Amino acid sequence: MPSTFGGGSTLRGGGGVSMAGSHSSVSGGTSRRQSLQLLGTSRQSSFMSTSSSVRLMRNNRPPASLHLLWTWSCTLTNGLPVTGIAWHSTNTNLVAAGYGSSSSTAAGSGAHLTTPAAAAANVTNTARGGGGVGSPPQGGEGAGEEAFASPAGAQTPAGGRVAVWSMKNQYHPIWSFDTKSAVTSVDFSQRNPHILAVGMHDGTIAVYDVCSRRPTPLMASTAETGRHSDPVWKVRWIDRDPEREELLVSTSTDGKVKAWTIAKGLEHSTLITLKRLPRKGASAAGSHAGAGAGAVAAVPAGSGAKAAANVAAQRSGVAGDRDALISRNTGGMSFDFSKADSRIYLAGTEDGHIHKCSTSYSEQYLESYSGHIGPVYALQWNPFNPNLFISCSGDWTIRLWQEGKAQQLLSFQSSNEEVLDVQWCPSNSTVFGAVTAGGRLELWDFAVSTLRPVVQHANTKCALTALMFAKDAPVVIAANDAGALLVFRLINIAADKYEHPEMQQTRLEEALRANVMKAAYAGTG
Repeated sequence: MPSTFGGGSTLRGGGGVSMAGSHSSVSGGTSRRQSLQLLGTSRQSSFMSTSSSVRLMRNNRPPASLHLLWTWSCTLTNGLPVTGIAWHSTNTNLVAAGYGSSSSTAAGSGAHLTTPAAAAANVTNTARGGGGVGSPPQGGEGAGEEAFASPAGAQTPAGGRVAVWSMKNQYHPIWSFDTKSAVTSVDFSQRNPHILAVGMHDGTIAVYDVCSRRPTPLMASTAETGRHSDPVWKVRWIDRDPEREELLVSTSTDGKVKAWTIAKGLEHSTLITLKRLPRKGASAAGSHAGAGAGAVAAVPAGSGAKAAANVAAQRSGVAGDRDALISRNTGGMSFDFSKADSRIYLAGTEDGHIHKCSTSYSEQYLESYSGHIGPVYALQWNPFNPNLFISCSGDWTIRLWQEGKAQQLLSFQSSNEEVLDVQWCPSNSTVFGAVTAGGRLELWDFAVSTLRPVVQHANTKCALTALMFAKDAPVVIAANDAGALLVFRLINIAADKYEHPEMQQTRLEEALRANVMKAAYAGTG
């Protein structure tokens, strides 16, 4: 039987999504009954909510919109929070998803809280005398599923689970395996696309060969080989140049950012130990565009900012002031390497700071950026301008930064919900997507507005935990905490075809300049 993990992609083209099989979407002449069958369970049919009716015109172009193509979910994944997603690096038909354990959301457990927001919320709820985070809704069996062999069948894993989904099969993953601990992050190697790295809640880094379909890892970190002592919130393969080995980088709330090599087994070096910085200022400020760095906005006790304080206090056995320096170290939540210089990377922390670091210096930060007052769950350099980057946080905001400037250029907020992931759209320099704990998928275009997204998809039944754009197709995937991956087609989001990268960069700079001037004028008024 030929391998499904090799070969080229059929997910291409700017005008639509091309894929094998007779069911490629739920639109056109498909009946409602057939549509529900394509989406699987009755629970999944609730994801058919339409995009927001509030759509903004963009330079006389048709309004942007989102179309839900299908939902990946089955009995193997129902009820398991999705904690990470990754496209295969050469075959973009394939997507790997990591899942936490059901005990991570079981009432009163708190043992394997597999998303940063869930862990923070559980600490706050427990401090109030609650029972932890409630269980997500359970769904029935999807329609049209095929019987695939799996190490644990359809049973809920005691640890975590990884599933590899294909655009050619909308009902069941082509392969899945269980892990000893809840999965927190996944990423495919760039040089060796069959190699999948998995970060886990117990601090383990494991490397799997998806072509062999063996449920045991090729190699895994141990206490003797430098395993993280806290959950691994992100793993990412970094391909520096052809003459040097590809690195696997990880970050954890133990405060370490580590680089791993696999040539002689899983060996690591510590890139940096993240040090806590004192927070400047305690005055309240709004979170609209142009808010100053270091400002502290009023947030409820259940937000990421308060939860981060309680996490630090709980670790030290002290319940109290978040401004007290409980430890010299701070937890790592996210990172991203610069495309312009492979030595430079950004590290987002649980105390809200973002640090610019270098692989050449392990003892100090090159720069620090202050503004967030909650954990920095995700950040990413802009693919069109190497000096700009974006971040999201438990303080409800998304912030746009420029290298060399300690204060954010712009801030975006549409609701009072933690923003759990953010990513730039690869086909439009001024567009980015974000997902929230309230179940909202938002697409922003700051060339149009900094006050509200140009389009959004909302489903309050589940928190959305991660998102990822396809690199060469108008598709975005949003993951939720009930075990589903929602696959959307982007409509009128990509830039005009005649715009080459230099033109997109120019348009980005013009939109940024206009909005920064507008924010400065509003601040002086």
